[in-house]
Amino acid sequence: MSVWFAIPSACYSQAKINLPKWKAKGYKVAVYLTTGKPYGKINADLIQTGAYFGWPKTSNLIAKFVIKTIPDCTIVIAGGDDMFPLPTDPDAGIIEKQFIQHFKGTMGVMQPTGDLWMNRVAERICGSPWLGKQFIRVAYKGMGPFWPEYNHFYADEELKVVTAKSKLLWQREDLTHYHNHWTRNHQQSPIHMEQAQQSWETDGQLFVARRKLHWPGW
Repeated sequence: MSVWFAIPSACYSQAKINLPKWKAKGYKVAVYLTTGKPYGKINADLIQTGAYFGWPKTSNLIAKFVIKTIPDCTIVIAGGDDMFPLPTDPDAGIIEKQFIQHFKGTMGVMQPTGDLWMNRVAERICGSPWLGKQFIRVAYKGMGPFWPEYNHFYADEELKVVTAKSKLLWQREDLTHYHNHWTRNHQQSPIHMEQAQQSWETDGQLFVARRKLHWPGW
């Protein structure tokens, strides 16, 4: 069995630093690289390339690619280049067994909430969720774990809401995915985030509209 950290990679400088931290804790790493963008050598076990469709839809693509390509994969973790597990947390295999025991299989979502950044935002969203293989297969009628119409924001918040309502969410404050967000250390916004920020308002409007309709397609 194996657990995969699988993300659209947008920032090579962060990926070069943080992806080895996942591998050091026993995780496999898969990245989705946008066709035509320059990348250096990236420390990944599996690479998928293609057009970029926004974080939610592209995260769905790489998650589904992993479970289709790797037969022994049980769990895929979504997130970004700027996230990594704490060295003090258990290795991937230990948490994997706990996940499967808790859900009695892979139909569930687990979110580490130990990162206290930004007033415990990790408790309010599923920004780096552990996604069970069966959940990936059936979520949103087979489209994947995130609603694909969002461009960048709010898909992780919707995932938290719908899985909590469906009793498919396990939040664990004893585990931490550290989010080394650019605002955390007062750094300059990366170019890809400047582009993503343009969709904040429209993504927010979509979230409000879907909430009023009780999350159609879920």
